[in-house]
Amino acid sequence: MPSPSLLAIVCARDEAVQIRRCLAGLIAEGFEVVLLDHGSTDATRSIAEDFLGQGLIRIETLPWTGSFSLSDQLRAKQAIVETSRHDWVSHFDADELPVAAPMFERVIDAVAAAAEQNCNCINFHELVFLPPPGRERFGAPEFCGDHLDYYFFQPTYPRLMRIWRRDSGLSNLAAGGHQLRGVERRLFPVDLVLRHFIVLSRAAARAKYLPRVFSEEDLARGWHGNRVNIQAEAIDAYFDGRLARADRIHSLRDPDDHRYELSHPQIKHFWEWG
Repeated sequence: MPSPSLLAIVCARDEAVQIRRCLAGLIAEGFEVVLLDHGSTDATRSIAEDFLGQGLIRIETLPWTGSFSLSDQLRAKQAIVETSRHDWVSHFDADELPVAAPMFERVIDAVAAAAEQNCNCINFHELVFLPPPGRERFGAPEFCGDHLDYYFFQPTYPRLMRIWRRDSGLSNLAAGGHQLRGVERRLFPVDLVLRHFIVLSRAAARAKYLPRVFSEEDLARGWHGNRVNIQAEAIDAYFDGRLARADRIHSLRDPDDHRYELSHPQIKHFWEWG
């Protein structure tokens, strides 16, 4: 039986540091990709163009309106889903990388198993990767995904249903891109892993979160509650090494290690640990 076709939609704004790793990783896992460029002002689009015809189907544009609007992003992604002819669809951000559970070689193999079991959606465990305090990345033009320190972030379960059958009638529009809703949700019994390279340095964390303005629509829906009031002091506490790491931070042996520590899940992100 041939493998199902699998589409990933990636929305990115000013992600030149991560976009090559993101696209190469998705394509290696068996995805075809549509990039939704969210008004980037850096080299994100030009780097991505190197992948056209090699797993990247096309690049679409979502205009930047001055505020972070997850609602706009999800609607734009849904429009792409509606024109797709792929068997399965998914969405990710440029700072993420989905990887298969240890019993599967690639994500596409897990999707094939889900299809055989008549499931229609797949959940991910979120592992948030951080540079160790004192070993941040400054000035590197691109990030290759070589951070080894992570924490398991799971405030609820299941939390990240990022892959689903296109014809299932499921939608993520009402749940901030995390949960799927529809008439019948048949969840694959094996959770995959989402590596989330959330920030690469103290400076990157400050630049990403401190000036961010969220859209009124998003805020009215109750989204971004753990990001609205991030303070510089909370970011500095981690990068200064002032936060207890025991039972929170774990480490891989190398970037190809797939033996994850899933005990002690964190219900808050690192800037809320103080």
